[in-house]
Amino acid sequence: MKGLPEINIPPLDAVKIPDVAVVKDDKKKAIWYQVKARNVMVYGLENTTITKVKSNWEKKSLDIYGKIPRLAAKLDYSLKTKIIAITASATGRGWAEVQNFQFILKNDFVLNNHGHLQLFHMDVATKFNRAIFDLTDTNANNTDLAIVLNEMLNENWQEVWPEVRPTFETLLRENFISKANSILSVVPYKDFFLSEDAF
Repeated sequence: MKGLPEINIPPLDAVKIPDVAVVKDDKKKAIWYQVKARNVMVYGLENTTITKVKSNWEKKSLDIYGKIPRLAAKLDYSLKTKIIAITASATGRGWAEVQNFQFILKNDFVLNNHGHLQLFHMDVATKFNRAIFDLTDTNANNTDLAIVLNEMLNENWQEVWPEVRPTFETLLRENFISKANSILSVVPYKDFFLSEDAF
């Protein structure tokens, strides 16, 4: 999708998102880790299907249901971890993919003085059928750790996801509100509806 620059919709086939960090670093515990991702490019958003939209004007709410068959990300990563008495680190390039990604975005909005909708709060719910990781493209001397980590992630992704979910959904929430408000700022609320003359 090439995007619609006249209403602030960017191309969706490859989208750069802010750096991400997933940290559980209470060093008094047997296991701790710090994972950081940079230069994150997301692919697959152009295949989003909106399956249902529910709105309530009195409550100023808008719920959006959707799905994406395959959502993937290419990134540079750095990892520091300790498991029992073993401390290790790795850096490299990675790939992560989720299949049959489904989402519900529950939005609260206001109608501002310029006649535009503006989102100010959103709750996010997500689920998917499978996650796949490839973190084996590492920098020097990190290959063994990367292979072990990659196997662990792919075999135990259902246990790993609850650790990642809050960061992921916060990122989705912040980016959606920002991009949606950018679009809504140039499209008046009345333009979302056909006039009677159109019938």
